[in-house]
Amino acid sequence: MHMYNRKAGTVLAAAALAALLAGCGGGSGSGSDSASPSPSSSSSSSGSASGSPSPSSSSPSSASPSEKPSSNPSASQSSGANGQDRAAKPGQGGGAAAGAVRECAAVAGQITASASVAGGSGGMGGYGLVLTVRNGSTQPCTLTGYPGVQAAVADAGPAQPLGAPAERTGPRRVVTVPAGGTAQAQIRVSQVGKYPAATCKPVQGNTLNVYLPAVQAGVQKAPIAAPVSGGPLTVCGSQQSVLKATSFGAQ
Repeated sequence: MHMYNRKAGTVLAAAALAALLAGCGGGSGSGSDSASPSPSSSSSSSGSASGSPSPSSSSPSSASPSEKPSSNPSASQSSGANGQDRAAKPGQGGGAAAGAVRECAAVAGQITASASVAGGSGGMGGYGLVLTVRNGSTQPCTLTGYPGVQAAVADAGPAQPLGAPAERTGPRRVVTVPAGGTAQAQIRVSQVGKYPAATCKPVQGNTLNVYLPAVQAGVQKAPIAAPVSGGPLTVCGSQQSVLKATSFGAQ
């Protein structure tokens, strides 16, 4: 009987030990399973914490403004360059040329000129001439500023220049001369008698050699002869200028 009890106690002890060992093993496994999510959950919570501050994720939005200026300047530069190209092309191309009025000097071969003594212009040591040019072309043309004027004598051949060219006087004007129309400039002629004859060396002419004003130099190759009517044209044959010319359009 005692032997049975001992055996039973031994079996019960072994069973209890086995149960205890099994319980310890299962507890450690369940503990590891429950602990492993907590780091992942903590990482997810930390991820949500780091991601939830939309301010940090809004840093891309703060980067997007910085990107806009960097991309916009290049776009504005290219559009600016294209804009300049578009602005320059009309000025250089047919658009401006179609609307532009050519200079009268460009059609000088179709311009005629004459000069006449202005009535009541004597006295005060000189007199006045009215220089008139006529546009014989079929299109309007512009006169910008002062004519180039020099006294000349014309016989059978081309007019030979005399003395010094006219000086400019008065404000500068721009005049559009219609086809078949005219424009005028005033020429002031000083009396040569007020200059010493030895230095003035008076000579008589009958014509004005006229160069039309031009923005582009060299457009007019030869002067236009403007015969003078109403009196002799006496000037100094030296480099003493006795002529003063106003701009076209001046009265």
